[in-house]
Amino acid sequence: MAEKCVRDRLLSIVDDMEMIAKELLEIVLTPKPLRPNQMLDSNQLADLL
Repeated sequence: MAEKCVRDRLLSIVDDMEMIAKELLEIVLTPKPLRPNQMLDSNQLADLL
């Protein structure tokens, strides 16, 4: 009976890890929108160079 309990806990942990991994992949693969203060026009870029 104890083995089943441990097995269920391990399966639950694996399921949680799978869900976390999927969420992390979605976050990493989703393109970030450019923020207005991060956008540089060609003149600003030339000034920096």
